[in-house]
Amino acid sequence: MTDDDLNHLFPTRRDQLALTVPLVLTIDQAAERLGVGRTIMYALVSSGAVESVKIGRLRRVPADALVTFLNELRAGRRDGAA
Repeated sequence: MTDDDLNHLFPTRRDQLALTVPLVLTIDQAAERLGVGRTIMYALVSSGAVESVKIGRLRRVPADALVTFLNELRAGRRDGAA
């Protein structure tokens, strides 16, 4: 079995994510990924805690903005923990 065969059978996680996760998410999709409701997601976006972009008239959340948000939450917990 060649490396190409193995890569085809067992794609890397990054390759799998690239195929399943869109570059930008709707508010509902972002809320679902974070496990929060729409109201909380809208509040996070409105406050600037979660980055969002406007595409035409549509508001979208870049998929990596959720990772950034979670990393900031984790860093705050570590910095605030005694």
